[in-house]
Parts: sequence; structure tokens; C-alpha cells
Amino acid sequence: MLSKRLLAADECSRYDDHLDTLSVQCKLKDSVHLETSCGTWNRLMLGCHPGHFSFILRAASDTLPTAVNLQRWRIQCDAKCSLCGCARPTTAHVLNGCPVALSQDRFTYRHNQVLHYLASELSDLIARLNTIHVYADLPGMRASESPQGTIPPSLIVTPYRPDIVIYNETCDSVAFLELTCPLDSVYHLESARDRKQSKEEYHLLLSELERIGVSCCYGTIELSVLGHYLQSSLSSLYNTVTFFQQSISRSQCRKILDEAAGLSISASRRIFLARNCLEWTYN
Repeated sequence: MLSKRLLAADECSRYDDHLDTLSVQCKLKDSVHLETSCGTWNRLMLGCHPGHFSFILRAASDTLPTAVNLQRWRIQCDAKCSLCGCARPTTAHVLNGCPVALSQDRFTYRHNQVLHYLASELSDLIARLNTIHVYADLPGMRASESPQGTIPPSLIVTPYRPDIVIYNETCDSVAFLELTCPLDSVYHLESARDRKQSKEEYHLLLSELERIGVSCCYGTIELSVLGHYLQSSLSSLYNTVTFFQQSISRSQCRKILDEAAGLSISASRRIFLARNCLEWTYN
């Protein structure tokens, strides 16, 4: 076993060294390192649509047929982004950086696909008692629609709308979850987590709730556009669920995140396939 581990480590080292010599495919290292610690692709592989798996590998190595790559491959085309006119529409630009795609809610579509699944699963796991409610910042799942809010006005009146709110009205306890779908690298996942964890408005909200005697739990989930997540996201989900429901394991929470990862990958592929469509529809 020790020999196998040493050989594997040596092979990985040589693979990394080779990737460092490549100008484009070197980007694959970010996803490879995430896969080593997360393993999402490995768990999704058997049930993954062949087109989806090809997509994530090519997206991770930036070898999808973006306008930049087509020009690099000497295929005549307009090298600008069809939506915003960006001179270098890389894979990262298409999946998470185009301002026009952002304004058309293309990235919101992916976020909401994942959010809807997480909120539905949490409802199945936690909200079995009539006193526990799960709200999400989605039509039909909010605590109130006028004004729109995910925190019940009976608990506290606030303009803040966390992505997911779980409220136990019997024992006055509430949990907040914030979801982000950044690019597929440790840096982007950690940056998204730091940004959400340091939001002053949520710290003020938690302080106000604790002041009036409400027990609070706050966590963040960062699920990348290619389906990877950090162990801190798994811990956030696990801690939130066990705040209300003790009889659950980390493996159950991991399964939920893996399913959500599949939705993120599918949505990212749809966003990429529509990169040259000026209008965006997702119904």
C-alpha cells in the first residue's frame, strides 16, 4: 500500500510539472486539486450524462470552443463575446463573468436551480413538524412576497433576504444559509466564502436576533460552476441540519451537495451552449 501511495504521489507530481509547461491546459490544475479533496466528479461519474462529463473536463482545462480558442485553433470567427463584445471571452467569462449574461439572469438561473434543490431537500429533512419552516429566496418559497423576504415578519422586520432561512417557531431558533456559485478553484471558493462570512449586515442581524432571545446559526455554501465544493461548505450544511435534526450523518449531507453539484454542472453547460444566443430563455 505504501508503494502504491508513493507511486501515485510521484505520478501526480510529474503530471503537475507537465501541466505547468502548458499555457492553456495548466488551468486544469485548479480543478484537479479540488477533485482530490472533494471527489465530486468521481462520485457523479457513473450517473453523469456523457456530454456533461466531457463538458466539465474541457471547461476545467479551458479547451471548450470559445471564440478565443477557435481563433487560437486558426478557425475564422469573430473573437469577441457575442453578448457583451469582450475581446477575450474565455470559458471563465462565459460561465461567470459576462455582464450581459449576468443582467439577463443566466447566472442567477444556475444559482436558483441549486438553491431550489437545497431548500427542497432541507424541507424533507427538517420541516416534518408544523413548527419548523424552510424558506428560500425563490417565488412561492419566501416567507412574504410583499415585500419579498425570507425571514418571517413575525420574527423580525428586516430588509435582508438570506438565500435559505429555517425557522423553528416553537423554540425560537433560526438558521441562515447563503449560496454562491463561483468559478472552479480553491481561490474563488474561499474568496466567495470570506465575502459572505464577513457581510456586516448579517452579523448585525444575528446580533439583533440573539438580543431578543432567538438562537441563531449562520452558514455559507460555495458550490462551483463545475460542481466542486470545500469541506467548509459540507460542514456548513451539516451544522445547519443538525441544529434542528440530530439524526443525520455527514455522508447524507455530502449526497445532497453532490446532487446539487450535478445541477450546477448541467446549468453551466446550458449557459455555455447559449453563449451566442442574444436572448435567454430557460423555461
